[in-house]
Amino acid sequence: MANTVLLYSTYVFGTIHIIYMIITLSNNHVLNCNILFGILTSIINHKTTSELAKWTDRIMMINGIIIDIYVTSSIRDTYIQYISFYLLSQSILSFVISKIILFIRHTSDNGYSIKILNLLFHIISHLLLTLLHLLLLRYY
Repeated sequence: MANTVLLYSTYVFGTIHIIYMIITLSNNHVLNCNILFGILTSIINHKTTSELAKWTDRIMMINGIIIDIYVTSSIRDTYIQYISFYLLSQSILSFVISKIILFIRHTSDNGYSIKILNLLFHIISHLLLTLLHLLLLRYY
């Protein structure tokens, strides 16, 4: 198994996504498919060590960012739109920081502490995307 912590993070935040999609009876098929495929590729990526799974997940992430920007731009409430763009940008930043930390981990002697930081920022990215998608499901 590639990364148990991130796999469980995906399970938890993915479940929250799906439950909220059901509760809100979301009829935005593009957003719904984006979320479901994102959860699926994330589970596969974090469950395996496959390069194909990793790059499929990253391609889905880029696709997801584009869809999130489109959906956020379509929201009429400028306050919700601002919060949504903020959550998206911070999620991306958190993911990038996690990758920078991962790079530092490979060049450092203090691997365990750095691994915890890497996981923390990656999980924060999952959390922020979940909050973003809850807003988008509610207001789009």
